[in-house]
Amino acid sequence: MAILYPLILVPTYEVSDGDPEIFYATVSAVLGGAVAGDHMSPISDTTVLTSLACDVNLMKHVNTQAPYVFWVVIFSILLGYLPVGYSGYPNIVGILLGWVACALFVYFVCAPVLSPTGHWDVVTKLTCGRSETLQDLAADCAKKANGESLDEKVRDGSADSEESLKKEIPESSPPMNEDEEQAV
Repeated sequence: MAILYPLILVPTYEVSDGDPEIFYATVSAVLGGAVAGDHMSPISDTTVLTSLACDVNLMKHVNTQAPYVFWVVIFSILLGYLPVGYSGYPNIVGILLGWVACALFVYFVCAPVLSPTGHWDVVTKLTCGRSETLQDLAADCAKKANGESLDEKVRDGSADSEESLKKEIPESSPPMNEDEEQAV
């Protein structure tokens, strides 16, 4: 973004003879491209930090972000940049159409985060539908949405015993032998 501002904005302003419609559309294209790239780039600082903080694989995180970014980019191009660039309608109309398109997408395609049935939206199902972790998460979301506690698996005995759960979690340091314990 910092590189494109001086390279694109000054020539755009000069070529368009100071037309604010074209200039503002160019500014929004540079900003929109920067935000879209930030969300789905594996070398973006926010993407790397998010995957580290959530303890997920970086490329899996990028793959789950990409479908949503593509929808917004498609809405922006088809309802904003192209019509405004060809003087189809003013900038404000493109902005309003983009808001409406995104709201309709969220309302009709996306599912609530805490769905009472545990269902996910179409995009998530298509990209991550076979993931066992996602299926477990869907079951947990359904329980949470229905007011059930997530700890009930352990109380019911349906989850593994506490010792087997500890075996799955790697320890940060190996256990101490008798000599080390006495020294402490």
